[in-house]
Amino acid sequence: MLLGFSPAVSYESMARCVFALRAACGPRLKIVVREVNLRMRQSQEALALRLGANLVVPAGVNHSRFLGMVAMVQGQVFPHVLPASYEQALADAMPQQGRGYLAPAAFTGAVAALLGRGRALRLPSALVRLPLAHGLTPLDALRHCQIRRDGDLCSADRGQLYLFLSACREGDVELTLERLFQLPVGELFGSEQRYLTWQEIEEANAALARAAADLPDFSAELAALERGEAGPPPALVAKAERAGAAPERYRAPAPAIRRALAVRGGAQPTTDPI
Repeated sequence: MLLGFSPAVSYESMARCVFALRAACGPRLKIVVREVNLRMRQSQEALALRLGANLVVPAGVNHSRFLGMVAMVQGQVFPHVLPASYEQALADAMPQQGRGYLAPAAFTGAVAALLGRGRALRLPSALVRLPLAHGLTPLDALRHCQIRRDGDLCSADRGQLYLFLSACREGDVELTLERLFQLPVGELFGSEQRYLTWQEIEEANAALARAAADLPDFSAELAALERGEAGPPPALVAKAERAGAAPERYRAPAPAIRRALAVRGGAQPTTDPI
């Protein structure tokens, strides 16, 4: 049985299908999941194998190599005992985690907890610091950040965003950033700094934690954005006009607030806690 995992297929739908097939057909059925133009996180791959898949074929593998990998599992029998339900398997493999925006103090605490859990399981993670492009405020960028995966967190100070990507391989960071933001990362941020080892992340997170008490909490403003109905910030409109027509996938999202966001008139000095 071959199942495809692509941008058009939700991970949950694919995972439930794997579990249902394994539960219905027993351990001798061969279930192969092939990534197509989209890579799973390491924790997602591990869960798919726990739910009943014999093999997950990485994106980019050519056809002849794919056939060879499939041939290698022909004699396999699924070695695990299936959990009683999909929900139980999910709870065992991927404990409940937060996601989305957190105020700096809560963000650093959550990152420390997730990092400790990931370190025990030897799951790679990444912390990304994104200084804002000139003239943009944190809310300008946060309103275009859409996090849908548990364990992925974001926060901000007065001049930059911070993203923690749980169970994310180094090679997947760039594609993950592209999926998280509705506008090109280069339009929203002037640069980026990636922290990829456990030690780097711990040190950067500790530095942010020391400054967290003096940093703003944008929770109320983000809640207001979700309820409002105004157009995109004027700074982003001006950039789009100068750059010409944007590609289809970078169209501005639906209106978010009833009035335009305040945009800094000039560069403001910020204290970088990292």
